[in-house]
Amino acid sequence: MKRKIITTILLSLVLVSGKCLLAQGPPDPPGGGHGNEGDIPPGGGAPLADGSTILFLFGAAYGIGKIYSFHHHKQLIEE
Repeated sequence: MKRKIITTILLSLVLVSGKCLLAQGPPDPPGGGHGNEGDIPPGGGAPLADGSTILFLFGAAYGIGKIYSFHHHKQLIEE
């Protein structure tokens, strides 16, 4: 019972602390003459394409490895 209470308290703290622990605040608004036309803020977004591609490739390699090991293990059992 004591372990369940401690686990519940720690889980609650982890879930609530995520709201308070932000990496950084929003950027300051651009000053006059920032070089862009209209209300487009300067700068660009984070390069998400490279990271998501790498994650996709690692996930595909992991899945292929799991399929290969499953079939290899299945063949060893059948022999």
